[in-house]
Amino acid sequence: MTHPWLTFGSPVRRPSYATQGWAQDRPARSDIHRGMDIRAAVGDPVYAIGDGVVQYARANYAGSDAGNWIGVLHEGDLLSRYLHLSKIFVAAGQQVRRGDLIGAAGMTGASSPHLHFDVYLPESRLAEYVQLFGTPASGFRKSDFGYKVPGEPLIPIDAYAQKVIDGARSQGILFYGQVKHSSSGTIIAVVGILALAGAGVYYVKTVQPRWFR
Repeated sequence: MTHPWLTFGSPVRRPSYATQGWAQDRPARSDIHRGMDIRAAVGDPVYAIGDGVVQYARANYAGSDAGNWIGVLHEGDLLSRYLHLSKIFVAAGQQVRRGDLIGAAGMTGASSPHLHFDVYLPESRLAEYVQLFGTPASGFRKSDFGYKVPGEPLIPIDAYAQKVIDGARSQGILFYGQVKHSSSGTIIAVVGILALAGAGVYYVKTVQPRWFR
């Protein structure tokens, strides 16, 4: 049976590109970025990464760096957040499904136009995350919403800036679709990789354009 944290989709329309990841240094703030910044223009649609219930739908243009933001609670007590939105299309308590339109990207709060995405877990679920994906070198940061954990292993992003890749590798952070061996030696398999490989073989053999042959 597939773990619910291995079934999430992308919060933005593909193709998607992460300009900043969990491990990027922020010298001006003397810390690291603990989320993902995904390229998006003001008004671009933002989608729920999975089934869940909206816990937060907060409009706060001036009072918070986050601006307008949404938080969705998913199976396994995982909270996904979507920050700096220009519009919010859901309300607290509303049930959403994976791929539902929940907001529009923006630049509210302390932000240039992009989508900041981050993930939180309660302390009781951290061991489960570690078993699946490992522990980042910088550890997990506690906040009012729980413990913030890297989102890179959880959602499919098409591309990453090189600084995101380098920073994640230095932190020991996995990317979506990578396999983690648990302490018991069990392998968590992600079928999407095999499906993509099969689709590639089919494309080359059957439907590639004339110039490709």
